[in-house]
Amino acid sequence: MLKELEEAVPHLDLFTLHRQRLYRMAGFAILGRAHMLVYDYDKAREAFAEAEMLMSRTNIPLELFDYKVRMPEWKASAGWNMGAGIPQGFSALNTETVVNRQLSIPFASVSAPRLTAFIKPEYMDLYIDGDLRREFFTDNDGALSNFYKPFRIVHNEGVDLPNFYLMYAECLARTGNTTKARELVTHLRQHRFADGFDFSIPTIVVTQQDLIRFIVEERLREYMATGHRWFDMRRLWNDPLFQHLKPYTHTDGVNTWTLTEDRLVYRIPPSVMIHNQGWTNNP
Repeated sequence: MLKELEEAVPHLDLFTLHRQRLYRMAGFAILGRAHMLVYDYDKAREAFAEAEMLMSRTNIPLELFDYKVRMPEWKASAGWNMGAGIPQGFSALNTETVVNRQLSIPFASVSAPRLTAFIKPEYMDLYIDGDLRREFFTDNDGALSNFYKPFRIVHNEGVDLPNFYLMYAECLARTGNTTKARELVTHLRQHRFADGFDFSIPTIVVTQQDLIRFIVEERLREYMATGHRWFDMRRLWNDPLFQHLKPYTHTDGVNTWTLTEDRLVYRIPPSVMIHNQGWTNNP
């Protein structure tokens, strides 16, 4: 896969007809993510740097949403689900979409009244005062309801700008350029906080290791209840910097489940296994 990406990406068009068609900047961002997933942070950083250079040469606007401006608009149009106010990933209005590979949750899209997801209180505590991302998990009056929250029903599994910045920042931090890593994270946070609140990286984040952990934590704040954390859990399972997070558990408020390493690989679906009965399924 890496070989094919490395050979193909430089030949992609600089421009794109729409956000669902791959182009060179998006290709380098995907190549960077592929290197990152196999822990080659140097090559990932190089690919992300190329994508950053190409960003200004694309023909579609790419910029972060300013939540101070957008959140009131989304809340006015969202109904019961805050995430419904965000333009869909393929829309020209979604300037955070680098390339769209959209995933919707059908049962969430058609259900009524509102669906909820259980998020552990310690995760919600990651949002400090002024962080507008917390409003995705509140009612219209701003109240939390026993940590059961409505969640976004459509997600971009392609590449979007916040994740690009966070992946790039982590690779920069891991390879020694903590200054630029901090700049990228601060740039993102500046667009996520209400006026008058401190969006800077906390002063307790001092060392290179502190910064790497903070960037991963920032991704959790940015993508709470979207499924993105699953990929970090798999990638960081044996990373010495993140052993303090184990064991990974999930609860619905009554039952509790603990993730084991063998479950980091999905089982092959029965619809595939029935036609390949000689295969051995994953545990």
